[in-house]
Amino acid sequence: MTPYPSCTCDAGEPVPCQVLDPFFGSGTVGLVAQQLGRRFIGCEIKEAYTEIAVRRLRAGGDQKLMAEFAGAEKAKQEVLF
Repeated sequence: MTPYPSCTCDAGEPVPCQVLDPFFGSGTVGLVAQQLGRRFIGCEIKEAYTEIAVRRLRAGGDQKLMAEFAGAEKAKQEVLF
């Protein structure tokens, strides 16, 4: 038994998933989505948080956060933010 379902149809290359964060806050989910090559939609009601998220995303994210993620990924560990 294979660990992941598969099919034999010729459906082409898979499309990367899209992430929805209905409480976007300072944009951490968006940062991780960017690093994983995913698209994301972030919804935030507070303008101050939106401004913070936009700055973080444009800057490429927090270096500490990305370093922690890369380290966990390299060690084959799950990461929860």
